[in-house]
Amino acid sequence: MVNDDEIPSLEELFAIIEEQTEWLDIKPYSHNIIGLTLRRIEDYYGIEEVVNAIYDNGLEDKGWDYIVKKYEEKQNKIKD
Repeated sequence: MVNDDEIPSLEELFAIIEEQTEWLDIKPYSHNIIGLTLRRIEDYYGIEEVVNAIYDNGLEDKGWDYIVKKYEEKQNKIKD
């Protein structure tokens, strides 16, 4: 179990994604780091914040749009 002291802030996690987005297709592992950071955001703050991180960094055009689509489909099912 993770202590509250060990949970990074949402701002810290968004900063990691922002930094790594600049290196997509330039540095190896940037995709992996972004994916792992998105997973941490979901674990600690929820899928809504993952969608925000994707849109804030333009990741929907770089292969992460499937996450947004799955979230929207899930939301539509809940509304029905």
